[in-house]
Formats: sequence, C-alpha cells, structure tokens
Amino acid sequence: MIIIIFLLISFFGTFLVMPSVIKLAIKKRILTEGGGRNSHIGFTPNIGGIAIFIGLLLSNLFLLAYCGNGTK
Repeated sequence: MIIIIFLLISFFGTFLVMPSVIKLAIKKRILTEGGGRNSHIGFTPNIGGIAIFIGLLLSNLFLLAYCGNGTK
C-alpha cells in the first residue's frame, strides 16, 4: 500500500511541476526544433526530464521522511 502512495506522490509531483518547466523552457528558449530525425513538428521544450526528476525527488524525500533511518 505504501508503494502506491509514493508512486502517486511522484506522479502528481511531476504533473504539477511540468507546466512550470514548460513555461521556463519557452521563456529561456530551451527548445528542440522538429523535423529531420525528430518525430515532432515545430518547437518542443527540451527539459522535461527536470520535471520528472523533481517528481521522483519529492517521492524519495517523502520515503526518507517516512522510513527515517530504516527502522520501519
């Protein structure tokens, strides 16, 4: 059951951070141009992995706070 809670924390953390990361990528012009070997058309933000990392980091921080020093 606790695994599902941490998976949900990771999912919703990423889900909530992603719009901010997209806005930052557009503002700072960190974009990938479509065409050629890319499957998308037009410009696409190139730093989506940062939002995924933040979601996983939040999940791991909650896991660390829940388990503490490994006594549970």
